[in-house]
Amino acid sequence: MLQTKTYAWQKLDPSEEAGLWAARTQRDSRARNRLAEVYLPFARMVAAKVYSKRPHDEVEFGDYMQLASVGLLDAIDRFDTTQGATFTTYAHYRIQGSILNELEHYTERQKQLALQRRIKDRIKSIDSGTSEVDASKVFERLAAVAIGMAIGMMLEEEGLCLKEEPDAIAAPAYSSFELQQLRRRLADLIDCLPERQAQVIRYHYLQQLDFSEVAKLLNLTKGRVSQLHQAALTKLRSEIAQLKQGDVAW
Repeated sequence: MLQTKTYAWQKLDPSEEAGLWAARTQRDSRARNRLAEVYLPFARMVAAKVYSKRPHDEVEFGDYMQLASVGLLDAIDRFDTTQGATFTTYAHYRIQGSILNELEHYTERQKQLALQRRIKDRIKSIDSGTSEVDASKVFERLAAVAIGMAIGMMLEEEGLCLKEEPDAIAAPAYSSFELQQLRRRLADLIDCLPERQAQVIRYHYLQQLDFSEVAKLLNLTKGRVSQLHQAALTKLRSEIAQLKQGDVAW
């Protein structure tokens, strides 16, 4: 005979549960923790149901479960035992809502964190080998970093354009004809780089991978990827300096 699994909240004695909810009303943290422990499997079931209908695989189940746990605690804090509804009915909507509401912004936060890692990699790469403090070269170092980051911004925007339909990309308000020419020329210059340098630039800027991910793809160390990145930007900066694009100077 097929046996139906009994969950923790279903095993809870009604009088014990009533006591826990009464204690929770008095802000008893132990009662709150006990209720969370008992109903955690229920939160996991809701998370699994939402996860099974996920539109993509960018967020792992562990993140769904974390959001479900937050929703569970919120439901425990807000549940009113005098309204007649069972806690699982009430909690289901709170937990599901917590997951869906947070997921809307979750991938964007992940993207921002990834961008921060990439920018950190770039700055460290561009400014490597200059650990000694030399006041006479401070401006030179700052200029090198600023120019390297500016080149990177143009490369990254080119990468974003490649991922979209041409008609779907509106030119930024600050774009000028000269800047557009420079971006196109910069894209052409990538093809003239040594193979490894070109691969690093394409993976990092056009595919938006951080140095650790690029290192895995190319079977290199992260430090070697940083060196190739620095060499590539130095080469690109040198080539751009020889161009006569309006009043742009590097």
